[in-house]
Amino acid sequence: MNWLLRFIDRIQLRLIQGGSLVNVLVFSCLCLFGLALQSFASFQAAEWKLYDRGVGLIRTFAPSTVANDVIVVGIDEESFRQFSEPFALWHPHFADLLQAFVLAKPSVVGMDIVLPDRSYDAVVPGIDRELMRGLLQVRSEVPVFFAQTLDDTNRPRPIFAGFRALIGEDRFASAVLCLDEDSVLRRHHADGCADSGSSSALASKMAQALGVSDRGLGLIDFRAGGMIEPIPMHRIIDLYKQGEHGKLRELLGGKPVLVGLVLPLEDRLRVPVALQALEPENRRVPGVMAHAQLLRTLINHGPIQQVPFWIEGALIALACLWWFAHHGFQKSLIYWSLFVLLPLFSLYLLWLGILLMPAGILLVAKTAYVTRQGVDWLRIEHHRKQLMEAFTGHLSKAALQRLVHEQPADTDVGLKTEQVHAVVLACRLRAPGLLVSTPSVKLSGFSKYYEAIKIAVNKSGGMVDRLQDDEVLAWFGTPVKLDDPERAALEAALFIRRESHTWLQLLQQDCLADCLQIGIASGELVAGRAALGDANPFVVIGPAIEQARTLARDSTALSEGTSIRVCPQTAAALKGHGMVLETGSKSYQLILN
Repeated sequence: MNWLLRFIDRIQLRLIQGGSLVNVLVFSCLCLFGLALQSFASFQAAEWKLYDRGVGLIRTFAPSTVANDVIVVGIDEESFRQFSEPFALWHPHFADLLQAFVLAKPSVVGMDIVLPDRSYDAVVPGIDRELMRGLLQVRSEVPVFFAQTLDDTNRPRPIFAGFRALIGEDRFASAVLCLDEDSVLRRHHADGCADSGSSSALASKMAQALGVSDRGLGLIDFRAGGMIEPIPMHRIIDLYKQGEHGKLRELLGGKPVLVGLVLPLEDRLRVPVALQALEPENRRVPGVMAHAQLLRTLINHGPIQQVPFWIEGALIALACLWWFAHHGFQKSLIYWSLFVLLPLFSLYLLWLGILLMPAGILLVAKTAYVTRQGVDWLRIEHHRKQLMEAFTGHLSKAALQRLVHEQPADTDVGLKTEQVHAVVLACRLRAPGLLVSTPSVKLSGFSKYYEAIKIAVNKSGGMVDRLQDDEVLAWFGTPVKLDDPERAALEAALFIRRESHTWLQLLQQDCLADCLQIGIASGELVAGRAALGDANPFVVIGPAIEQARTLARDSTALSEGTSIRVCPQTAAALKGHGMVLETGSKSYQLILN
């Protein structure tokens, strides 16, 4: 487990460090993730659910009209009540139905019922001849196609040879419809569909008979047409027997017709939208209506075409570009707008008959955006940790918090090397002579001295460096920016002057010092963290440092107490604050009364 934690730490550190190689690798991983989503069945099922909702919205608010609609003749429960024979012995009724078609002259007929695989003359003598009579009459008048299903071995189910010879081999078509992985019918001849045992599906052969050329594969257009209200089979037969030939031609003449079961519990398929007018909320529709919707698709607008894979891949790659998007109001606004505009755009394309799946693109954009935010957060936290380690004990808590939180999006604040205008304050104790104190007393006394300097510097917003022998250095204007670093340094010096009499007397008693000298110098300094192996100390370099130290060591300072000397540049900056300065040869000494 330890090796795994170390590996994770190395990956995290590499991400924090960033660079072109890291950006390319993360971008590539995001693209591969987006492309791999298409192979996950659960994700595809979610995308198809969104597609179903989109089709439902279009069908409700902007349905696609059809110029040539399909008529469904349904074998419903009422037909079963009117015909007392078992369904297998309905040969005379089907013969009457076919003869009604001869009179009505539909453009094409599809029989989504499976003919028997044997003769029933032994049960009812002459019954096969009844159906053959209807088949013989309709064959020369109307193009009729019969459905053929599959047996348990995925082979075409056999049909009685007498019927088959009379109909002709070219008039049989597959009744098999292809379902997606979630058992919903959406596709026309989708990949992976079971072998139908026939050259074309029932709707395809009917479309060919109408002179419609093959429009290829795609998605069934469930936007097209309204609800299907089947005409009961017994009504067609009653009109035929009553001699209502004009009414038959009005209902069926010149139109494609499909015949099939419309029972509540038999031969049902799940589709994206409800199709049956009698069940407006039920998405499980009779199989004959699914064939009818497929036929609507083929003879009107054609199947819905999905955008090519390379276009989808290009859009996924564009979504991965959010990895390069840093924080910002405009970028965040564009990002969140994407979750509104892309679904609307894909819905518009679907209305045009083009399928673009937006879920994968949006998920990749979300992943890239969150990954970028996560890495930025790691970098900010890493940066804050470095700042805390570097400046804790050297800056006041308020200044440290300001440094850490002032510009959290910029991971270089306070650490990057830069040239700044800053002020150096140097404090030096002058010893009275030979130091006679023990080391422990000396260290204790100097600790009080350092602590007093740190308090004064921190109150003015500066940073105090470490104690070096009897000298302390402090910076004003770096790493925390100050509006007026000269004034801040002078305020710190005055505070030290006011408070120094107490602890300076203690140092005098221990023979450590009798005088404190302060030098202040302004100038351009180079400041930042220096990369020195495992250590990254905050370093400040520049001529103002040595200048301040020189002023603090000036032998012309006061013989006792505290003296403050400033360089000419600092003195020029302080003139506006009403300070009274005594001019020296190379410096100005503050007169303190």
